[in-house]
Amino acid sequence: MAPGILVVSQIALALIPLISAALLIRSFRRLMDVNPGFQTDHVLTMLVHQPDLPFEVSDKMTDAQLLELSRRQALEFEQTATRIQGLPGVVSVGGIGVLPLASEFTPHHGSWSKGSRYRTQA
Repeated sequence: MAPGILVVSQIALALIPLISAALLIRSFRRLMDVNPGFQTDHVLTMLVHQPDLPFEVSDKMTDAQLLELSRRQALEFEQTATRIQGLPGVVSVGGIGVLPLASEFTPHHGSWSKGSRYRTQA
């Protein structure tokens, strides 16, 4: 009788992570279908990098020089946004530090389109 109880308990314990994984996957699929609360169609996002200064260079810069560098970078972003705003079909342009619903595991460039998941631009 003891071996039968052992087998039944092993099967029961093996089913717990299996059922938990299935419930987690189901919950994740439902989460992907939740309305994020903002318009996601006809939106284009892109990641813009500016070259990093080597540590040896930035370490020798004064606070005033670093501030001036930040101002120049901000001006470059504003000029880029102005050029993008002038393109046909563009309604508005904005900037943000981190995309909503993005993480370190999500590509930061791509587009959301109605009826589909996050697509990266190749």
